[in-house]
Amino acid sequence: MTSKVDELLLQLTSLPTDVDPFLWISAYLKSTFIARYSTSAKAQLYLIIIIHGLCVLFIVLSLFLRYRKGQFWIFRWALSRTLIQPNLAIVPACAAVVEMARKKSVLFTTFCA
Repeated sequence: MTSKVDELLLQLTSLPTDVDPFLWISAYLKSTFIARYSTSAKAQLYLIIIIHGLCVLFIVLSLFLRYRKGQFWIFRWALSRTLIQPNLAIVPACAAVVEMARKKSVLFTTFCA
């Protein structure tokens, strides 16, 4: 680790005066610590993002169709207002939409941006 630091300091001292040292350090650190992915890995990640997008689309479409039929409810009162019962088809679907959207954004910003 110290050899990388020494190398960085040595290169930093020999920088021309017209080069911004902060931009140079940023580019150096980015090239040193951020992994490079092959084209097949990026293609697979894009495929995963597309599959997640399709899953979100189908789930939202099914929720919309339930809403249009008048069968969309998330919670209801059961046993004469003593128990709140969740809809076992819609609550996990809503959670899946949120989770897939989160994973899609994390995958895209981490690997493909």
